[in-house]
Order: sequence, then structure tokens, then C-alpha cells
Amino acid sequence: MTSRKRIHSTAIYCFDSVRRLGSIREASRSLHMATSAVSRQIQKLEEELDIPLFERSPSGLKLTSAGESFARHAQLVLKDAERLYSEIDAIKGIQKGHIEIATVEGSSIELIPRLIKNFREQFPNISVGVHVIGSSKMPELLINGDVDIGLAFDISHLRDLNQLWVKNYALGAVVAKDHPLANKPEISLEECSDYPLILSKKGLSTHRHLSSFINLIGSISLR
Repeated sequence: MTSRKRIHSTAIYCFDSVRRLGSIREASRSLHMATSAVSRQIQKLEEELDIPLFERSPSGLKLTSAGESFARHAQLVLKDAERLYSEIDAIKGIQKGHIEIATVEGSSIELIPRLIKNFREQFPNISVGVHVIGSSKMPELLINGDVDIGLAFDISHLRDLNQLWVKNYALGAVVAKDHPLANKPEISLEECSDYPLILSKKGLSTHRHLSSFINLIGSISLR
């Protein structure tokens, strides 16, 4: 648990930790609290709301429907609290905190490390965490508040997401220097289909965009 004085009910912090970790024991370790104290806080919440927030099972704790509703409230409250801490620190002239970034694998190799290096030189007291994940799973992490910002391909426009920057890229093909298509300034997918192709996996956005065109062209040799 953060060393800062908590400005909200301890029960909210306990609930959020149990939600994330799926265990009162693990949550107590994370919060540096006794297991019985965490358990009492969850019980207190359930009594005040007059409804169970977790389903108890040998494999751990799982949110009920009411728990999922309360989780959305708790995440908003804790995010607002963290923003408040940051604003107060800025007023004091202190720049510190933590940022969680989600990114697709390609950007994690060179771009993200370079950005983090530059960022840390300017803000040495702000730590940065990185999640490498597919674009399709990123909106869930952002909406749930598990990460603060994401870098992905082809994210759908969702009401709960704010797109800060968007860039369009042309689709290209990579061939050997002596390949028959190598010297052409532009090539079509139909021209490419005359040769064996290596395509992206089904979970990637490029595959989704290409699949409809590939179906139109017909069967092509894939490797």
C-alpha cells in the first residue's frame, strides 16, 4: 500500500486489492495489513451494501455482478485520488508517481525503451511499467484502469476511450533484393498472391484487414 495517507475509506483499497489479486491473503501482503483486517473491511462493505461482492470458492474469490459494479466505482475513485496526489505534488514542486503503459510487441523493442529513457531523464522520480499485449485486449486494460496509456494498431472508437494521437500507415510487402517484385514502386495484393506469402497471425489487426481481400482473390499459398 502506498505510504501516502489514504483520503478514502480503507475498505475501497482492500476491495480493489482483493479484486486484482483474487485472494484476501495476497491482498493483505500487498497492503501490509493483517488478513483478518482485510477480511473485515470486505465484510463491512458487503454489510453496508447488503449484497455479496465476491463469490467464495476453493480456487479464490470472483466478483459477483454487484462486485463488478462496485469495482468500476472503486477504480474511478482510486484513479481520481492518484490524480489528486499528482496535482498536489506538482503544486509542491515535486514530480513523482507511476505510469503504466500498454504496447504492442513491435513498439516494445525499440520505440518504448527509447521514450522511457528520455522520459526518465526529465522525470527521474516517476516510475514506468510496461505491459506487452495485443491490440484487441488493450481497450479492456485502459477502461478498467489497469494501464494509463496504450499504443496499439486499429483500436475501435469506444466511448470510454480517449484517442490522443492517431496515424495512418501504408501497408507494404518485404521481399528479397532479387525478387521479381523488388524494383516495382507499387505492388498490389493480387500481384503478391502469385508468390508464397508469409502473413501476420489471425490475432493481429493487419490480418483482419487483409483477410477480406485474400478471400476475394481466392486461395493463395501461405507459409
